[in-house]
Amino acid sequence: MRGKTRAFYYGDKVRSLRTERGLTQQELAQRMGLGKGACTEISRWENNRMTMDITSLKKVADALGLSVYDTFPEAFKRPPMTMDDYQQAAQRTMNKSLTFEETSRHALHGMASEVGEIHGLYQKFYQGHEMDAEHVKKEVGDLLWMIAEFCTVHGWKMGDVAHMNIEKLQARYPRGFCAEQSLNRKAGDV
Repeated sequence: MRGKTRAFYYGDKVRSLRTERGLTQQELAQRMGLGKGACTEISRWENNRMTMDITSLKKVADALGLSVYDTFPEAFKRPPMTMDDYQQAAQRTMNKSLTFEETSRHALHGMASEVGEIHGLYQKFYQGHEMDAEHVKKEVGDLLWMIAEFCTVHGWKMGDVAHMNIEKLQARYPRGFCAEQSLNRKAGDV
């Protein structure tokens, strides 16, 4: 999303906020410092025929005496990251001096190591330590990085691997998990 302006449909919310305050579209436009013809723009927003960028959301919130962050919090959340986006971002920190075999082994050993670290956190929990969910989450992130490295070195896109896995599971369990289908898999179903 770098370099792109994010746009949102907030028409229902803008209309609701405006009418709660007893304002017409013209009055809201005036408070926003918009010129003539702004009612058309506000009407398009309110009917979800036109998106609003962060600047427009801020102007609406300011005109209504509200905090833009509290009024439109979704506009400030990070956009979702696809698996392929993650894989591409993770490549930046791969050790480029390793050979194919070394990178593949590094990723495999790293996956086992990260799973071990997650196990270690749970093992300590059973010894009376507090469970730190954020720590577990970070270790799962490290595991994901190792999976990304393994996929990258083999020339696989993580999104393709994910799709392949879901298709396999849908074929194996067409109606959801079933122990019988798990125990009696078709030939070649790995």
